[in-house]
Amino acid sequence: MPYPQLILSATSWLCLYKLTRKVWHNQSPEYCCRIVTFFHGLLVTAISAFIQFYIGPAPWACTGDQNLPIHNVVFLLSLGYFLFDLSWCCLVGSESATMLAHHVVSIAGFSYATYAHKYGNTGPYVFSVM
Repeated sequence: MPYPQLILSATSWLCLYKLTRKVWHNQSPEYCCRIVTFFHGLLVTAISAFIQFYIGPAPWACTGDQNLPIHNVVFLLSLGYFLFDLSWCCLVGSESATMLAHHVVSIAGFSYATYAHKYGNTGPYVFSVM
């Protein structure tokens, strides 16, 4: 697991949150966290679309292949974001158990994909064995 890049990713999301708190100082912390969430969604979707349409291969065509370096960028951006957001949710205490479980499962999935160097929709195969 590339820990320096993961720490950089989580710290970057925290810095973006602090910046949104300064810019929208009259808004609630929840509002600023949702701005960070929106930016994460846009960024990861844009990079994933670039991978899908320009770099390839399609994840449904090559399930479980080795990660390309750009796949790891998306995984680490998302993993850092989910670590930031889970920490924020625990500190503020505004989220339900369902949302906390969503964060934990997402962190586990991105951690596995980063550690195993595999991408694609291998989840159905894992759950079919269980």
